[in-house]
Amino acid sequence: MLVDAGGLFLLVEKAHWHYLPAAVLCFTLGSLVAFVLSTVWVFEEHSFRRWHDGFLAFTLIGLVGLVINTSLLWSCTEWGGLPYMASKGVAALGSFGINFILRKMALFTTRASSA
Repeated sequence: MLVDAGGLFLLVEKAHWHYLPAAVLCFTLGSLVAFVLSTVWVFEEHSFRRWHDGFLAFTLIGLVGLVINTSLLWSCTEWGGLPYMASKGVAALGSFGINFILRKMALFTTRASSA
């Protein structure tokens, strides 16, 4: 979340990027950090055998979150009149929960042993 929102703020305010491309880049970077933290710290068990299999599935699920995040960010900013960082808060709430639940169900469960 820090990489995502913090990076968005820095790219928009300091590098003068438009908020939408900055949001896509920062969401992607945040997802990379989330994958690493999820596999080494948050979840003790996972259902994938090789890290790149897990990363691929993690990324595909993340695309759902990216669509939700970007759609809410744009809608709240352009239609709702909220500042982009307030919109980011709404977007984060919408995408984080869905991504967490989908990733937990698909990737971070105990793998059934084949006897």
